[in-house]
Amino acid sequence: MEDEDIRLRSQNMRVDPADGTLYSRWEREERKKPKPKKEGEEEEPPEEENVIKPLVEKDLVVRVNDTDERIRAELTHFSTVERPAMEELLINFYEDQFIRLDAAGLTPDELTDSVECRLKADEGLPLRPLPTIIEGGSEDGYLALLTEGVEAPNLPRKWSVWKLYDPVALFNGKLIKGRGDFACHYSGNVFVFSSEDNLKAFMLQPKKYLLEKPKMPDIYRVLLLGPRGAGKHTQAKLLSETYGWKVVDFKNLVKTTLDELMKSDVHIPNNPMPGGRIGLSETELNEVIEGKQFPAWKFIPWILNYLGCPLEKKRPPPPEEKPEGENPPEEELDEETKKKRE
Repeated sequence: MEDEDIRLRSQNMRVDPADGTLYSRWEREERKKPKPKKEGEEEEPPEEENVIKPLVEKDLVVRVNDTDERIRAELTHFSTVERPAMEELLINFYEDQFIRLDAAGLTPDELTDSVECRLKADEGLPLRPLPTIIEGGSEDGYLALLTEGVEAPNLPRKWSVWKLYDPVALFNGKLIKGRGDFACHYSGNVFVFSSEDNLKAFMLQPKKYLLEKPKMPDIYRVLLLGPRGAGKHTQAKLLSETYGWKVVDFKNLVKTTLDELMKSDVHIPNNPMPGGRIGLSETELNEVIEGKQFPAWKFIPWILNYLGCPLEKKRPPPPEEKPEGENPPEEELDEETKKKRE
């Protein structure tokens, strides 16, 4: 609708202060018209509750939002901000995904009829969008998936917010890159999958895997390696701010914990209870002090404790099972058993 038509309509809007009902000029004109009579039918007086009372123009008021100054400001905002954003959105839709009507000069009834006519179901189209497999893709061929089978004047497809990652695998807690030969398009978006089973699962229930926005699995871990000055700490900080991950600075964690252990004159044993202390055995600590080579995997409990993972004491090895009928050595028997043997 043109800006001048909007201004004209808004200037002619009136509100009945008695009940707050809004009336356009067309509606007020319709209320003034006498009710049509049918030929040969006697006119009966309508019931009082069904009587349509005439509107008195001088008793109606104008809304603040319908003033010319306010409408001009709203139209300026729409033309400079909202219209460009809307046009950028619509250009990516297919022709059968939105309806555009020229509403200028049409009465409300005519607008309703126009919309109903345009919304009439096309028997040749499905009642809802369906996923369709994209044939002919290769394992590493992704770009062709956006245009494969798309005919002019339709626009190319777009990648979904999952990009090149398998939505079914992510739904099951795994971050796996999809393959170009296991792909489908759904509502104008392209999805790729890591296996044929995941593709089939998506084809059966696509909405099941799209109800929530994609996010990293809780158990996902990233290891950042690099020389000094490569930006490891900066990237870790950005990843933590983006995904809420907890950053473990392995070198700093080991150094800080060792410093605390070195300050103690007496070796404090490990305490795996919640909030307890996790350290090294006295032998291991002496090896570190002497500068001997020490495997890094022995610091894994420190990382687990820092991350809040529950730890427990090392369980003793199970007793060795002895073959049936074999008597234990004499020195392993108690006094009572020895007497019975004698």
